Amino acid sequence: MYERWHRRIYAFLYRLLLRRDLAEDLSQEVWVRFATAAYGLRRGDRLGPWLFRVARNLVHSRGRRAGVAASATPLITELYEQRAPATPLDRVVSNHLREALERALA
Repeated sequence: MYERWHRRIYAFLYRLLLRRDLAEDLSQEVWVRFATAAYGLRRGDRLGPWLFRVARNLVHSRGRRAGVAASATPLITELYEQRAPATPLDRVVSNHLREALERALA
């Protein structure tokens, strides 16, 4: 699982945080959470959305602790709770949303 998802999780966190150190820390925390919750996951659960949801929640928690307003929260939710882009149109929409998110975070 780690080999399949760790690069995507790190990239997602880096795009949100724009800091490698924080992205690395939170990426590791995602895997700690996975290790503790793995036995409770059901066979039909989709791991990708679960991992991204944990990562997003960690970013939100960090923001709350730091007192940072999460003005991009609706866009983050819309962008990363989607399934992986399956068609060329889905990829274009996903790229458009990612670019809008990066502009909002900048």
